[in-house]
Amino acid sequence: MAIREKYIEKLVELFKSYMKSGHTLDTFEEVRYQASQLGKELFKEKIPLDWIVGLYIEAVRRIKSEVPKEALDLASCGELLLEMVMAYSTNFLRYVELREQRARRNCVGEMVPGSTPPPQSGMERSLKSRASSETAQKEI
Repeated sequence: MAIREKYIEKLVELFKSYMKSGHTLDTFEEVRYQASQLGKELFKEKIPLDWIVGLYIEAVRRIKSEVPKEALDLASCGELLLEMVMAYSTNFLRYVELREQRARRNCVGEMVPGSTPPPQSGMERSLKSRASSETAQKEI
């Protein structure tokens, strides 16, 4: 089974389990937790965020054809998507923070006299250039 199909099936099952639950708060919290865990799993699998929305759209399309209209609760399905995206985003932010910390740790204390400094981003060069030109103007 392809990865895409695997996750669409997981979403359809989440939707069905919520719709069959009687819409109790405890059950909805459990399904939201499962959606959150799925968001983490999608991040670990390196599934792009725009694919998650595509998976959701396909799962909703399928659930519409399988569930009677009276039982269909697309608003709650939307909340499950939000839960997945929030978990995904939280994990992404942690990843970026850890990557930045690791980069700072690798740069601090590693400069040896005469060695080349680490490459700078365009933004860093722009800021340093602006700061040095402002300093030069003050000296004049």
